[in-house]
Amino acid sequence: MRALQRGFSCIVPLRILQLFTWQQVEVLVAGEPDIDVDYLKEHTEYRGYKPTDDVIKRFWRVLASLRLGFLIWLLFSYKMVEFV
Repeated sequence: MRALQRGFSCIVPLRILQLFTWQQVEVLVAGEPDIDVDYLKEHTEYRGYKPTDDVIKRFWRVLASLRLGFLIWLLFSYKMVEFV
């Protein structure tokens, strides 16, 4: 952690970082989080379904309507289940 702090202080004076929350620093370093639902839709492989099935159309419609925070949580939860 100390090495990370020293390296970061070479770029940004640490006293300036005190003006920001960790969330603001994260956005400054990594950028605004974004999930491109259209990209996910284009690169999804279906097993037992077709992209034209009503249930799949509804799924993408609902996914596109979700707020970013919930969408991130949902996708993260899915990936965690996949690893268990």
